[in-house]
Amino acid sequence: MRILILLMLLVGLTGCSNDAITAAGAIAYAEKDGQRFILLADHTGLSAHRGYGAFGGGLEENETLEQGALREFHEETACHFLSQPIEISKSYVRNKKFVSFVVHVPFIDEVILNQKSETPNCEGKVYSERANWVWVEAGDFLQQIQQGDDYKTKGLVLLLWDKSIIIFKKAQEQGLL
Repeated sequence: MRILILLMLLVGLTGCSNDAITAAGAIAYAEKDGQRFILLADHTGLSAHRGYGAFGGGLEENETLEQGALREFHEETACHFLSQPIEISKSYVRNKKFVSFVVHVPFIDEVILNQKSETPNCEGKVYSERANWVWVEAGDFLQQIQQGDDYKTKGLVLLLWDKSIIIFKKAQEQGLL
């Protein structure tokens, strides 16, 4: 009888766990002058200011993980990269129900990124929750977050979103960055 109760309890607990992936995103990097840079955006438009981080959000119905990650990336970068060549990693990093792919994109100057996009077919897709895009030197950035420091660049301290820090660290540990 005890074994039956334990088995029912185990089946019940297993059936209640839902570890399905519900959101996807992207860590964008580019190369310029022999250096690698990671693109960060300030998550200012959200109800609670989260700090600088990568890109992502909820999956839409019938969307693959890769499709969702790229859609979110395009929406959250004001479609600046929509007509640009993008290479997406074959594997992803996971934090609970969120996955993030690493995407190699062309370097677009911050001045251009921080202007309204003129990309056709971008109307109604651009969220106002992302702004102030900034490229950070990848090696220095990853070293500072591994040490648990706030990220300091160009005389500024960028407060980082804690969930993005987790994703960046996992991507580095898995050799994706």
